Amino acid sequence: MANTFDEIEHLRTRLIDASSGYHEGADLAERADIVALFISLRDMHDRHAHVLSVMLAERGVEDDDDESLLAVVHKSILTVRALVTGLDENVIHGLIDGEERIITLYDRALDSLVNDAPLRATLAEQRAELEHRILEMREGVDTEARRNKLS
Repeated sequence: MANTFDEIEHLRTRLIDASSGYHEGADLAERADIVALFISLRDMHDRHAHVLSVMLAERGVEDDDDESLLAVVHKSILTVRALVTGLDENVIHGLIDGEERIITLYDRALDSLVNDAPLRATLAEQRAELEHRILEMREGVDTEARRNKLS
């Protein structure tokens, strides 16, 4: 039988994976604005994963802050991309796609919880913050595209 918190544990692992990838991206990127974006996303995911770890521990769920094999794959892809094309504004589309997948994990985690209002509220707040960051990235991409079109 599945643990009540399986979806949240899966989400927490993906947040740790994303943070690890953003740490790598910040080390590899050359443009200051892209480095700042990686650091900002890394810090947000670190904070979210930590809060979920604390809340799960309060509910008796063992903490596992190891990254998954997927993190290794993502870091490898970032490294190759950095070597071949560089990490510039073109990487943002991939970041948005990855963050939207995390939104789906938040939705699944929220759907899996029925009787835990504090944890549901935390998940909803984190999801809203991530949704806001995605919107900011989309707006940045649109602005960059308009700027390039005018050049």
